[in-house]
Amino acid sequence: MWFVKGSCSGNFDHAETVVGYYSNHSLSTDETHPDDIIAFLSSADLKRYYRRVDSWVDDVMSGALNCTNGSSGGSECHDQDTQSAFSMLGLADPEGVTVATSLTVPDAGKEAPPPFVEQITATVTVNGPLAVGASYTIYRFDGADAFPRDSNFADAESTSRHVFRAKSKGPYTWVDRKPFASNSAVYYATVKTRSAEDDD
Repeated sequence: MWFVKGSCSGNFDHAETVVGYYSNHSLSTDETHPDDIIAFLSSADLKRYYRRVDSWVDDVMSGALNCTNGSSGGSECHDQDTQSAFSMLGLADPEGVTVATSLTVPDAGKEAPPPFVEQITATVTVNGPLAVGASYTIYRFDGADAFPRDSNFADAESTSRHVFRAKSKGPYTWVDRKPFASNSAVYYATVKTRSAEDDD
């Protein structure tokens, strides 16, 4: 995800999420090319867009061509002088014990704006691959500070735990009936449950 400079105010007033980067050139270096393609999600209309790098950079403060002719409200461009970004590599799991897990919430992108807060119920999908017949635990952590940094999920103070036995390689879906506030952060981690045989 990176912060995009608004074409009207010249301030960092919203963020666009980058979901892909395509190139006809080697990706082994940090060099970009004019014909590289950036795929991103627009917060203006919740759609996916694709832009060439050479159509992305402009003088935001002047309302120049690349920004004013943007594909969703004219806001998706980089200022030629200043830009900021950060990359999210995932949740901390140094031992690599977690199984790929995703989260779905109803009416994503339509949450109540501040100061209004809604209660949200999440659907958790464990994508796998899962070992058929093995037991797994889905841990829920409310807030980033509660999420363990050492992969020791079993001993961490989780908000709740859901145990299931895999009947297939995945996916496995579970609805967490305990809601959380739309202005909060909740994290889920799925880990294969240790058995007595694992300790032998």
